[in-house]
Amino acid sequence: MIYEYLHPKADKLKDKSMRAEDIMRLLNENEFFPLTVRVDNHSGQVFIYFEKELSDKEKEKLDEIVNGFLRGW
Repeated sequence: MIYEYLHPKADKLKDKSMRAEDIMRLLNENEFFPLTVRVDNHSGQVFIYFEKELSDKEKEKLDEIVNGFLRGW
């Protein structure tokens, strides 16, 4: 299952690129263990791959974590 997020201001990523390793570390610290994380700094997209679909509660927590990361970036 793939979950996609979009940085609200992708043009800012020209000066400070996101790294998939940073997002993976943050997710692992919050008890999420995706198969992989892919970042496209040109479009501001973040793709998080899981083996199976998350429950509604897990998805809500994932949204909170990733969107918080994106806002702070």
